[in-house]
Amino acid sequence: MRLTNRTILTAAASLALAAVPAATAAAAPKALKLPAGFSPEAMTAHDGALYVGSQVDGEVLRVDPQTGEQTIAVQGRKGVHSNGIRFADGTIVVAGGTTGKIYLYSAHDGAPLRTYDVHGGFVNGVGIVGHTAYLTDTLRHVVYAVSTSGRGGVRTIAPTGDFKPNPLDLDGIIPAGGGQLLTGQYGTGILYKLNPSTGVARQLDLGGRSVATDDGLLLTGNSLYVAENSGHVQKLTLNASRTTGTIVKTLPPKRLSDAVDVAKIDGHLWVLNIHNPRTATAKTVDEIVDLGTV
Repeated sequence: MRLTNRTILTAAASLALAAVPAATAAAAPKALKLPAGFSPEAMTAHDGALYVGSQVDGEVLRVDPQTGEQTIAVQGRKGVHSNGIRFADGTIVVAGGTTGKIYLYSAHDGAPLRTYDVHGGFVNGVGIVGHTAYLTDTLRHVVYAVSTSGRGGVRTIAPTGDFKPNPLDLDGIIPAGGGQLLTGQYGTGILYKLNPSTGVARQLDLGGRSVATDDGLLLTGNSLYVAENSGHVQKLTLNASRTTGTIVKTLPPKRLSDAVDVAKIDGHLWVLNIHNPRTATAKTVDEIVDLGTV
């Protein structure tokens, strides 16, 4: 499948660029506008670029954070959705949202490799540990495990331990080291450390606090960034064993519309900021916002 370029205009309506002398390179834009009606819900960073997926037709866009140029990495198809996105072993693993499916695409040309129909309620977040992709189902209270090679079947993990199901359940999921995973429960703001081998989940002690409407997660060192749909990104400091955490900073000072995911490139923290899906239209323009160096 040939990649198709989609270059977004760099006018003020599309990109906010800092003014610089002609002899120097332009500064990275503070906000990157996505196509009208694209309806993104998740984002990841890979090889210096940002990737976002469409809930309309499953299209995945590659976005250059320096120039704002956008390229189609995975062609959209009718009846396909794209929620969580992660790269592993030359494969793009995509959570299919309300389709109840998991999609694997070639990271080289975007060609479909395999589709797993898990009959899920809402297949949402994706986390990679080794050669296994773990995907949350926000409505069915489980985590799916599939090989990033596309071989083999699906293992369904029903969390135990401290885990208590919620009508709006697990959302973002990321590796936490030692083969473990961190995941967040959307309806309660509780964070869990999950052992995917046993299914045992342990609640992180956040000192009596929570991260309400937690969606996308990003762990860099001992710093955990949590995108909250309420319009902020919370920065937490975790202990080495990932069992406790302290909320240390709220980003940005001015509330965003709906923060759904976070990614880091070259020291900069980017947040996917969208409009409420219930009010979005075919003309709604969402954006990726640079929150600066972290």
